[in-house]
Amino acid sequence: MAAPPSKTLRDLNGKWVMNKTLSDSTEPALALQGIGWLYLKRGWIGADQPGGDDEHVESLAESVDNGWVALQIWGFQLVGGERRYVRNIVVTKGSEKVEMRLVYDWAGEELDFEV
Repeated sequence: MAAPPSKTLRDLNGKWVMNKTLSDSTEPALALQGIGWLYLKRGWIGADQPGGDDEHVESLAESVDNGWVALQIWGFQLVGGERRYVRNIVVTKGSEKVEMRLVYDWAGEELDFEV
């Protein structure tokens, strides 16, 4: 399900489920873990577009012991004409690089865990 207009990077509360059909495979990145800024920046919904707020979250993880770096940019993109929560990810290890896009379905306000 597409992300409702009320959901922004300032309010990601609710349940999000990765859509494996719309997402790229995570296998190559997982294998590489054992930066292409242009890739990470493409396709985001800007403030000048319906449903856009021009905000992004950048996340960086590094394994010094295993020699890999993972850079993620989170935000909203139009996927198949629908507004979706998306993470663009680049994982590097030495000269090897894997790029992937993970697309999430909005599954509602209810959370499936107890506090």
